[in-house]
Amino acid sequence: MKEYCFNVSREGELQRRSLDILKKDGKIVLKRGDGCYLGQWTNIAAGPDEAHWTMLSNKALEMFNLLWAFTIAPLYKCKVFVIYKKGKRNASK
Repeated sequence: MKEYCFNVSREGELQRRSLDILKKDGKIVLKRGDGCYLGQWTNIAAGPDEAHWTMLSNKALEMFNLLWAFTIAPLYKCKVFVIYKKGKRNASK
């Protein structure tokens, strides 16, 4: 069994970045190389064999934390992406 040890400063930085993304109405999602997103109906606890995939970004499972996303992504052989609504990325505070 692998043990994961996270750097406290890295955790804090990922937490801060996660909050910034969510404040700007961004979505943290997992995406495979073929363009499929991990679907909303996926039960993470069931593992990658029971994963549901979708081509629609609005049906993708939203992650609430970058640390969780980066931890789970290798299990599903995908990458972490952030999706913003049009015009929201550079919105003023």
